[in-house]
Amino acid sequence: MKKVVNLKTLTIILLSVATLFGTTLYSRFSSSSEVLAQQANNPHSQVYVTSSGGNSVSVIDAAKNIVTTTIPVGNSPSGLAINPAGSRIYVANGGGGTISIINTTTNAVINEITLPNGPSALVVNPAGTFLYVTQDGGADVAVIDLSNNSVTATINVDANPRSIAMKSDGTRVYSGNLSGSVSVIDTSNNSVVATIPVTSVTSLAVNPSGTFLYVSAGDGNVYVIDTTNNNVVATISVGDFGGIAVKPDGTRVYVTSSNGSSTVSIIDTSNNTVVGKAETGAGPNSLAFNPSGSVIYVTNNGSHTVWGIDTATNKPQIVVPVGVNPNGLVVKP
Repeated sequence: MKKVVNLKTLTIILLSVATLFGTTLYSRFSSSSEVLAQQANNPHSQVYVTSSGGNSVSVIDAAKNIVTTTIPVGNSPSGLAINPAGSRIYVANGGGGTISIINTTTNAVINEITLPNGPSALVVNPAGTFLYVTQDGGADVAVIDLSNNSVTATINVDANPRSIAMKSDGTRVYSGNLSGSVSVIDTSNNSVVATIPVTSVTSLAVNPSGTFLYVSAGDGNVYVIDTTNNNVVATISVGDFGGIAVKPDGTRVYVTSSNGSSTVSIIDTSNNTVVGKAETGAGPNSLAFNPSGSVIYVTNNGSHTVWGIDTATNKPQIVVPVGVNPNGLVVKP
């Protein structure tokens, strides 16, 4: 007697095969219609993800949720930055003391900048003319002129700067220093104009209007800093620390938990309270939103994946296997 395999059973089998052999893995939390909806929301975006253990950058097609290209870069890549035109990606190779420059049209490395100390985090100014780079091996921020890829200034900050953010108008850069402070840099003269004490800064992000700086700290709190006077105006307990990102509309802040809980805390910026948590993969690290803010992508260092979380429901919908120990990521519109 022949067994009849129904469509549902066949679908499960095919998805299992894709999980084992393919480059795309859809979360158990998603229905196929939800995944297709997310693909429709991201018709042109690409997500660039560093693989610290693989010395490479994975390129994810956000319309199909698959890795389309793997780009070899320097040793132990961590942070990335994209220029406003979307034509260049800058990769901090902490283990090699270099910055790889990727042409996003060809997805190939076209140049490399050498720095004296290990670069960790980067940000490009709104005009696309200068790149600011924290050097974790030292205590400074390097300023690179992107017209000739040369270092034009070195700004002394506190020890172990590992994260960086910039106001949307480009007037201030914030260096997050693991030694316990945020250095505020005036970009008109590349000088430190204020130092804000904050315990073991792991990451930071500025809201779109530039009025508040959100700092994830090693004591398990997120500190909210008023950028007009550099005062801490709120302290939010999230119980852990990790990467941080502000939703494009400024209404929510997302913070990863790096100590094993595999969650992302969600903060309502109207009252600075935690309003929920989203599940993610093992060892969540960095975060980045798609242009509309409908999806936030999370690198998971422990499971070697990138998850996409629907910000309307805060449920994971996309899982993409990437390189070994994914770290930083940026989204190219």
